Amino acid sequence: MLECDLDSSVPDWIIDHPESLEVFQEFGIDYGCGGKSLAFACETVGISPALVLARIRQVVQQRDDEHGLETIPLLASIQVSLPRTLGDEGANDPMDRCWTTGFFKESVAGPVLLRTTNLDGDSQADLIHHGGPDKAVLAYSAKHYADWRQTMNNLSLPFGAFGENFTVQGASEADVCIGDIWQVGDEAVVQVSQPRQPCWKLARRWRIKSLASQVQQTGRTGWYFRVLKEGVVAAGMPIVLEERPHPDWTVERANRVMHSDKKNVTEALELAAIPLLSENWRTTLTRRVDQQEPDPSKRMIGENG
Repeated sequence: MLECDLDSSVPDWIIDHPESLEVFQEFGIDYGCGGKSLAFACETVGISPALVLARIRQVVQQRDDEHGLETIPLLASIQVSLPRTLGDEGANDPMDRCWTTGFFKESVAGPVLLRTTNLDGDSQADLIHHGGPDKAVLAYSAKHYADWRQTMNNLSLPFGAFGENFTVQGASEADVCIGDIWQVGDEAVVQVSQPRQPCWKLARRWRIKSLASQVQQTGRTGWYFRVLKEGVVAAGMPIVLEERPHPDWTVERANRVMHSDKKNVTEALELAAIPLLSENWRTTLTRRVDQQEPDPSKRMIGENG
């Protein structure tokens, strides 16, 4: 049984529970922390200690499980924001010019209602390219944060830094498939509709012009959910796989077909034929076969050029 003394210092935790070290790294927790308690270390980065304990239990279970059973992913954090306008209209540097965005997501402390097109308190600035039933919720894997912090010169990146609504612990693009149906907590039910295609606003947010391209090239894009059943969600809830109609089509594979293996017409048509894939992706893939695919550079560079 895992001891749960939140008053013990973080270094003591690492000694008593070595599995905790990689979890602290995943969440960006200062595991030196000057002798401060586990509770203090968690709260400093805005993460519930209960969630960290749940994740450590997952790691312990995964390593002790002789049968190799999969652990259940957790909703590590929820973020929402409303659009706001930033910048200076007359700035010489494109990165400093006016732009309107809902990208600056902030963590939600308690339960929030998930509706058909978004979470309460959340909205998108560009409703042509973002939002709508097929893009009601953007999910991103928590495990990517350690890599991005290293890549981005140890920049402090809170959950939500990549514009996601759901930060998911225990699942990534390699584990999630197009059409997957997942239950979040006791009420909400969501379905994977498409991988996320990063745009120039991600680059503007962190003032790294190539960031959208980096996200796409690494495949660490995240994915969108459509909402099949509305309900209340909260950080720490389990995300349980209910149905997997297309197990061969992971988000990782879909990204590869869309962005890397563009000459593979056979796989493009196979992916486009999945009725649960978003209409936008099916249209783009079909146009590729007809050699009418739009240039993706406008999406990724946009107004930062």
